[in-house]
Amino acid sequence: MSNLRDRLKKISAERKQDAPQAPAQRPSCASRIGWADAPALTMDAKVLELLGGEAFAGLRLLPEEWIFIDTETTGLSRGVGTVAFEIGVGEIVEGRMRITQLWMRDYDQEEDMLARLSAYFAGKKAVVTFNGKSFDLPLLASRCTLNRVRAPFLGLAHLDLVHPARRLYKLRLKQCSLSHLEETVLDVHRQGDIPGSEIPAIWADFLRTGRQDALECVFEHNLQDVSSMALLLRRLYDAHEAPAAQVYQEDLFSLGRVYDRAGRVDVAERCYVSASNGALSGMAGKALARIYRRAQRTEDTLRLLDNMIAAGTGGTFPYVEMAKLYEHRLGDPKSALRYTDMALSRTMDPKEIEELTHRRARLASRIKRKA
Repeated sequence: MSNLRDRLKKISAERKQDAPQAPAQRPSCASRIGWADAPALTMDAKVLELLGGEAFAGLRLLPEEWIFIDTETTGLSRGVGTVAFEIGVGEIVEGRMRITQLWMRDYDQEEDMLARLSAYFAGKKAVVTFNGKSFDLPLLASRCTLNRVRAPFLGLAHLDLVHPARRLYKLRLKQCSLSHLEETVLDVHRQGDIPGSEIPAIWADFLRTGRQDALECVFEHNLQDVSSMALLLRRLYDAHEAPAAQVYQEDLFSLGRVYDRAGRVDVAERCYVSASNGALSGMAGKALARIYRRAQRTEDTLRLLDNMIAAGTGGTFPYVEMAKLYEHRLGDPKSALRYTDMALSRTMDPKEIEELTHRRARLASRIKRKA
């Protein structure tokens, strides 16, 4: 009996060893929620297409269908060793912005953080970032791949605000970092904010000490980033919707270029005309001349170039354009030669001198043959 009992115990122990093991519990990330005022985000698809390109063509969005993403990372490169240790997620809830911040206490919580991120994309149609096209979203996509989590933003329309912001404001502001745009465009002034370049070191210090209070400045920085993206989106939309309302001629001219490239020449022309009465008269005149030339509006082109010559704006441009117009459109080589000589007397650029000298020789030869 004792041998039988021993054999049964042995069989029972073997069965316990062979039984499937319950999967290990995935370490959970931490989260926190903040709130911010949100601008109205009901917007026309045609204006959104100017901001974000073809992905927004015909796309009608409710405020609740936007999602704003900003990451804080362990480094500033997109190398394999760089990890997003905190992700700020902005959503519009009952007219306000709810900002959920998912963050890791340690690296083993990354999978859980990325899996939780996916839930916030349910029902969303467009994701907004600032410099996310070249940094945040590619980084998150690679981390999702490494953790075998599907990147939740794939297939969504993506509006990276850094690009429309540069198109509109770079001529006037020169630099278009989010913090600079906050101060100069949004009238948002941060108090006690930390530079983004210091955040990786703060995270490394947290890993050594475990002191969560050291991360408070990072959370506040991220909260303001997400909140400011919504404000900037609204400001960019308003400017593109009503170009004539712009205070600065640089912004008005820049919007003219946006509409010009989009094929909305009627709006572009109005922007350029409005911007042609001040310091940007030369640039605006050149842009208008291109519009008129493409549309073969000869009388408008002549009037514009005459005005530029009278005002002394545009350098040699109006003289060169006059020469081209008289030679190719009006068939008057003598007038073309006269404007070519006027352009030659006003330039010191070797390349331009070479081109104008070649033009002069051609015109002189043509006039001689006609004589």
